[in-house]
Amino acid sequence: MTWIDKALDGCSPQVVINDSKTPSGRAHVGSLRGVLIHDALARVARERGLDATFMYGCDDMDAVDEIPYGTGEHFVEHLGKPLWAAPAPEGLRGDSMAEAYFGEFTGKWFDAADSPADDTPGPFDKLGVNAGFYRMSDIYRSGRLDGIIDAFLRAAADVKQIYLRLSGAERSDDWLPFQPICEQCGRIGTTYATDYDGETVAYECRADLVTWATGCGHRGRISPFGGNGKLPWKLEWAAKWQLFGVSIEGAGKDHMAASGSHEVSSALARQVLQCPVPVAVPYEFFTLGGAKMSSSRGIGMTSSELVELLPPELLRYVVLRTQPRRAIDFALDVPGLTKA
Repeated sequence: MTWIDKALDGCSPQVVINDSKTPSGRAHVGSLRGVLIHDALARVARERGLDATFMYGCDDMDAVDEIPYGTGEHFVEHLGKPLWAAPAPEGLRGDSMAEAYFGEFTGKWFDAADSPADDTPGPFDKLGVNAGFYRMSDIYRSGRLDGIIDAFLRAAADVKQIYLRLSGAERSDDWLPFQPICEQCGRIGTTYATDYDGETVAYECRADLVTWATGCGHRGRISPFGGNGKLPWKLEWAAKWQLFGVSIEGAGKDHMAASGSHEVSSALARQVLQCPVPVAVPYEFFTLGGAKMSSSRGIGMTSSELVELLPPELLRYVVLRTQPRRAIDFALDVPGLTKA
């Protein structure tokens, strides 16, 4: 039995496979491993006659927490803002940082005006990846997460206990699991929420909450619904599982470690949302020449560059023939390997 068979064993006739990307920089080669693993799961599920959907999300509500490689110091003023609110780096298509990096990686442009006029196929098209796309800013603004946000805010004490028990992370008594967007400076990474009254939360945009951005000091009250902020990402992960009815979702080994992100999100799903946890497919890193890569730091070849260099079928073969729990270290200096 292959790893794909094991993941699909016991699935219901309707299978939802989810993956997502935080578009904080140009997507490196390692980002493709999860994409190809999830796409393969969907392909095999369909071959078995299952109604399989592969969803791929743009996590554009996440904060800009580092200046993207090659963009220059003028990006400092955008640190702490949601990725959708930061401008696209110079020379890249798109009206925001999120749109630029996600579009370059996937070939999916949420705003029609950003799409290439000549319908140039993107990396996902070249690899034959068939995914349905969503972006979290749209999901939050639509109100589809409002009920889940309310549930987590009302269960803040339980959330804190889960954090403490599983990861040793201690939260203050007044802490709430929500990150509002500051009404004054537009930052989301520097806000601290307290006092939920069922309709609004109190918050402060703190100058010293994080080391990579400076809050403006504004205090206020705001509704946590309709896109005015986001859940911390471990809660957001569990929220996606419930909202989309996710059956299978893989993640890198760092997230799947004991007391790691996946274990915390799983406990939040079961204990707060009463939501089943998807089948997990942990996978190892994909490196080039032994070096681990980083999108925001510009370390490693980008996925779009690799897709141009290698025949797509070869890249799919290398990824899918390898057990997900085994690392892949790729060398491009093999004669005849790359496209002529």
